[in-house]
Amino acid sequence: MVVGADGSYKAPTTRGSTAEDRFYIQDGTLRYRSSRTTGIARLSGDRGTTVLTVMPEDPNYRTGTAEYERVK
Repeated sequence: MVVGADGSYKAPTTRGSTAEDRFYIQDGTLRYRSSRTTGIARLSGDRGTTVLTVMPEDPNYRTGTAEYERVK
């Protein structure tokens, strides 16, 4: 996943396509929107790693939760 300074992103999907849209903050919560779904995102750090977790709002959505670890 590549995230731009303006919150826009491009991420590979499990089906070989690319999801593109943007992250934004709403009511103090980091959220994302794509052409397929919307949801909540969480940024965490542990033992020197930074992980972005995205969780779709619809629990029945096929992809489920995804995690992206920052590569320096």
